Amino acid sequence: MKNINSKYTFKRADSFQTRMLCCPGCLESLSQQDIENYSRCPYCNYHFKLDKDLEDFILQPVIEHWMRQNQINVRPESF
Repeated sequence: MKNINSKYTFKRADSFQTRMLCCPGCLESLSQQDIENYSRCPYCNYHFKLDKDLEDFILQPVIEHWMRQNQINVRPESF
């Protein structure tokens, strides 16, 4: 889903469980690790500018991992 204020488009690939970023320069699909490791697209050298949607995309695996860990440790009676 694309935010009207964002220049980035995301999609779900059939072979991946997570979202992929479509590079605005070459439309190549990139993972969170690609964006974390490179500030530019490794295919076309497009420079990514950080915005809210891109930040959420990069942090998604960290947040999902944290949520999985805490669901195991949280007991309903503790609320």
